Amino acid sequence: DSTKTSIEAYREAMTAIAGAAGPDAYILACGAPILPSIGIAHGIRIGPDVAFYNLPLEWRYVKAEVLNLATRHFLWPAIAPDPDAALIRDLPENEARFFLSAALMAPGIFAIGDNLPALPPDRLDFYRRVARLIPLLYDATPGTQFNAVPNLFEHPARILPKTNLEPYIVPGSFPIPPVWIRKAGDTTIVTLLNGEDTSQSVQVDLEARGIKGRWNVEEIFSGEKSMVTKTLTADLSPRE
Repeated sequence: DSTKTSIEAYREAMTAIAGAAGPDAYILACGAPILPSIGIAHGIRIGPDVAFYNLPLEWRYVKAEVLNLATRHFLWPAIAPDPDAALIRDLPENEARFFLSAALMAPGIFAIGDNLPALPPDRLDFYRRVARLIPLLYDATPGTQFNAVPNLFEHPARILPKTNLEPYIVPGSFPIPPVWIRKAGDTTIVTLLNGEDTSQSVQVDLEARGIKGRWNVEEIFSGEKSMVTKTLTADLSPRE
């Protein structure tokens, strides 16, 4: 129909696909326009692929995925932002923890791209440790995710990068937010990320972010437990 705009035609086609798939189907749009997909698709890819058959999994892909998630998290709960699957098989231990921790913060979607039976025992143990968090994340009330998002533009000298000649790669001058918070019932999940190439100390004023009282804290990868009030502090190695 030549009288329809491209967006009208897209929404009609998507509506037909969703209707044919049925009410129990999960519609995940990929390579699709974001705003016209809202109200039809449940989720949408908001970043590029993080691994290719002819290229090794590297830090630059990890950083690109996490930056895409940080800048598009606001789409939830209108539509679930899908940053692509978590992959930790070829990464150093610190980068593997970084990637998996960030992937768990994606509201509505958590996907694994690794061949689990082929993983070495230490990497498989990472997945075992985070597995018990997954039901909590999906029980979280929409709107409570990212209740204390850092200001991505708090560093005036670090501006959004221009288009890079290398496709899909985000230049390293744009900082990754260090504090990510999600709440699910009586549990609060605080993820601290250091996306820099130097060690950083990250301190979180919990009360200022609406997390009040005394908390039993468990570090998910080490299992170390402690009691925390008011402030949470962590000294993070590069890319940890």
